[in-house]
Amino acid sequence: MSTGDVALVRSAQGSLLAGVVVTDVLLPGVAQMHTGAWFDPSAPEVADCVNGNVNVLTYDGPVPPVRAYEPPPLVPAS
Repeated sequence: MSTGDVALVRSAQGSLLAGVVVTDVLLPGVAQMHTGAWFDPSAPEVADCVNGNVNVLTYDGPVPPVRAYEPPPLVPAS
């Protein structure tokens, strides 16, 4: 791959097209994906998203409730 190429990125859940930039800033074998692309499923024969939306690569299922703002249970002083 070379800078300017377009890569097909796949996971078990989906696929996307991504622009390639080759750099020595990252370690060899490491890929970095930017987020924020608009979802575009207009060419499913090519990829699930042709704009590079990384959300198509992950499982989208039920999410547990957020409990970060609930106080912990109080334990009586002994």
